[in-house]
Amino acid sequence: AAALDSLTRGSGLSAARPALPALETWLRKNVALASAVAAYLGGRAVLHGYKVVHLPATLSTKEFISAHWHHDRAGRRLKLFLRLNDVDPVEGHPTQVALGSHRLSYYWHEEFEQS
Repeated sequence: AAALDSLTRGSGLSAARPALPALETWLRKNVALASAVAAYLGGRAVLHGYKVVHLPATLSTKEFISAHWHHDRAGRRLKLFLRLNDVDPVEGHPTQVALGSHRLSYYWHEEFEQS
């Protein structure tokens, strides 16, 4: 059994980093994905890791702080989300990106509560 990284009691939210050899093979050998990533980053990329997350449709932003607008501080990394179910604004948690936010300077905001 995979080690559970986090669990929010009563919310159904869970995250783990299990070994998924079939997923790793797909991520490393998918030509279309590698081409898109290289075009975006400007060169070859290295798979650094992955995490499996379960977000129930009923999860609120109070229970899941990452649902609020935030900056991921990813640097020159690329986050890829593979959804196993359809996601819509009514029954799910669609990812939204603020137009032009990639051009903004990043400022530390640790002094702000829940940022």
